[in-house]
Amino acid sequence: DKSLVTRKNESLEQPEVALVVDLSRSVVAGNKADAIRRIAAMLGFCLLNRGLALRLYNGREYTGRYFGKKKIQQLTAKIKALPQNGYSHLEYVLATAAPVRNVIIISDLLFSGGPEQLKACIKPGMADCSLLAVSTQEERQPQLHGNYKLIDAQNGTARQYYINDQLIARYARLRLDYFRQIQQYCQGRNWNYFQLEAEAQISQLMKLLAPTQHLTI
Repeated sequence: DKSLVTRKNESLEQPEVALVVDLSRSVVAGNKADAIRRIAAMLGFCLLNRGLALRLYNGREYTGRYFGKKKIQQLTAKIKALPQNGYSHLEYVLATAAPVRNVIIISDLLFSGGPEQLKACIKPGMADCSLLAVSTQEERQPQLHGNYKLIDAQNGTARQYYINDQLIARYARLRLDYFRQIQQYCQGRNWNYFQLEAEAQISQLMKLLAPTQHLTI
C-alpha cells in the first residue's frame, strides 16, 4: 500500500505533516464533527509517535506546530477544543499549508461547486496529499419519504421536495459519481483517498489507517 505519509527529503530531521481538520457547516449539520475530531486525534497520535512534526489547521486558522510524544496530550486537547467555525476550509487553508509537502485533509469533501471546486483549491506546491472523506449512514442510505424542506448547510437556502424512491435512487447515483470523480482525481496525482464511516469504531479506523500500513516514512 502507498504510504499515507512519505518522506520526500531524506535530509529533513523532522518531516512535517499539515493536518487539516474540517469542521465547516456541512460537517456540523451532518453530525460528522465528533467523528472527524476522533479521526484527527488518532492520526495525530500516530504521527507524533513516529517522530513527525505536525501542523494543525482548522478552517482558515493555523492552530500550532507539534513535535514529540510529549505533545500528544496537548494536541489531543487542542483537537477536542477546535471551534466549529463554518469556514470553507480548503479555499483558505491549503494556500497556507502549501509549503508543507505532506497534507492530510479530514473532511466530508462536500462542495457546492462539486469536485471542480476541490481541484481549484489544490496548489501546485503540494507534493503529497491524502483525502479522508467522512460520511454518515444517513448520507449513504437516506431513509426519507414524503414532503421535506431541505436546507443548504452552507448558505441556509431552503427548498421543498417530495422525496420518493426515484429521487433517492437519483441521489445515490449522483453521490457515487461525485466521489468517483474525487477518487479518480486523487489516483491521477498518486494521492491517497479513503472513505471513512463516521460510525466506525477506533479499532476499525486503526485497521485501515494503521501506522504499520500507511503511516511509514
